[in-house]
Amino acid sequence: QKNALQDLDQAYKNFFNGDTGYPTERKRKDKQSFRIEAWDPLTGAGNRRALDETLKDRVGSSASEQAISIIMIDIDFFKQVNDEHGHAAGDRVLQTVAQSIVSNIRATDRLYRVGGEEFLVLAEGANIRHAQQLGEKLREEVAALRINVRAQHTAHLEVTISLGVAERMPSETADQWIKRADTALYDAKRSGRNQTSLADKTAFLSGTNTISIKNHARNAR
Repeated sequence: QKNALQDLDQAYKNFFNGDTGYPTERKRKDKQSFRIEAWDPLTGAGNRRALDETLKDRVGSSASEQAISIIMIDIDFFKQVNDEHGHAAGDRVLQTVAQSIVSNIRATDRLYRVGGEEFLVLAEGANIRHAQQLGEKLREEVAALRINVRAQHTAHLEVTISLGVAERMPSETADQWIKRADTALYDAKRSGRNQTSLADKTAFLSGTNTISIKNHARNAR
């Protein structure tokens, strides 16, 4: 079985195409199993397992010499949505936010759901400034959403997201990379939410948690 994933769509082709000795029925069942194991059924985003495989490929390949960034995304006050409007409304928010992100990232980017209300965009070929611009676009698009959560469109919600951006450093492991992005995300939330924070490269080089912040708050909630 091939484990390196250039992306999830290509993974299907890599795994199943060109294998004439692979029984058709088994191929169908294994493809269905692969989809279940790699995709989040609620949002259609890749799941954590798929992300781990992709990062293993990116960090270990020659392509890792190119700029590549992570954008960590968290829906602000999501627990409040569930508590006040119910889990069905929460699911609708997750689906709508994921759809908005997918509609606004580039064809080379990939979206993963890595927690309850937490997502990660893997931005191929993007340095931290390009990823910051992409993150700001995603934030603005989500803030403009009006999410219907009841029948006949009788009620809608407005939500915001906080983001942490980290460009991968040479020799940085996947865990170190994600940790820097996650720390930047935490800082964005601590600083008022609905904004984007950038991870400082020196946080990796010096082994500290120092973060260089670039906030873009709009109606922070």
